[in-house]
Amino acid sequence: MTIIAGFNYTLFSILVTDSRLSVSKPRPVARDVCQKVFPLGEAGLIAWSGGLLTGRSVMSKLVERHRADGPWWLLDSDEAQRTLVDGYQRGEPKFDGPQISFVVQLINPWAKSFEDEDWPRVDMAVVDIDPFQHEVIHMGARIRGSGGYVAPRLDEEGFFGKIVNFSSAWPNLELAVINKAMFAQFALEELVRERPESTVGGLYQVAYILPDRVRVLSYERWIPCNADRSYGSFVRLVVEHGQWFQEHPATQRRSRLRNPFIEAVEEDFGQDLVFDVANLPLDSPGVERRKQPQQIVHFLSAHGVAGAPETFEPQEYITVEEDQ
Repeated sequence: MTIIAGFNYTLFSILVTDSRLSVSKPRPVARDVCQKVFPLGEAGLIAWSGGLLTGRSVMSKLVERHRADGPWWLLDSDEAQRTLVDGYQRGEPKFDGPQISFVVQLINPWAKSFEDEDWPRVDMAVVDIDPFQHEVIHMGARIRGSGGYVAPRLDEEGFFGKIVNFSSAWPNLELAVINKAMFAQFALEELVRERPESTVGGLYQVAYILPDRVRVLSYERWIPCNADRSYGSFVRLVVEHGQWFQEHPATQRRSRLRNPFIEAVEEDFGQDLVFDVANLPLDSPGVERRKQPQQIVHFLSAHGVAGAPETFEPQEYITVEEDQ
């Protein structure tokens, strides 16, 4: 399974997912190899959770309809049901297990963010296939997948409000949203680490939408390697030419996230392939004692849907206090 978290604020939207693909039979296997965030041209983003075989069938119908009509039919319950349930029934739902869910975020050119502004509104739709449910959210957060158990904690801690208030003083809207997106990724991953779930893991894919652009993020972050967080190591998730790579720079370990709808991500599924530095000992390459009491995230670059990096220079943007 997975975790997909969508945060929509009308003027911008943030999408965060993990990278793990897992099976339970004949024995539990986890592989951190799966791309789960996909741009819908320059109109939006979609993330997927659920059974792989049926997911391929549903996504095939979605892509076919998207090429013919664009993506905005996904905001209409009847149209979404007609297209996606047909794809689901053509798959193998009897053998494929978990619920198929999509979180869709779209620039809506026919609606304004605010009455006194000329910015298009950003909408989010959450679609569950069996049983079919469809919800459009103009303002709010939704989580799907096996990591959905953290949703009550997000509500309890008020993270939806914390995200919108984080870096709100930035004069540049896009840089402010990048900060908010990385804070959302950090908060989500920390909640999962408090109560680990074997079907959630790998580095987290992060993307965002503004009224005139769709972007995916490359970043570097420090991950603790022991329970008291006294030492850890830096890892990276980078986007190159439209493809995602997980990296541990100190050991030059690098693994590509694969598109499960066009690549055989289930090959060699007899072996685990987990990307995690959380249990490395202190004497491992790249592991060092922490020099300050913050969690650090470096924003490296934002990429357009064609994979071309923006002009942002690498620098440290996010410093999150422990008690947040």
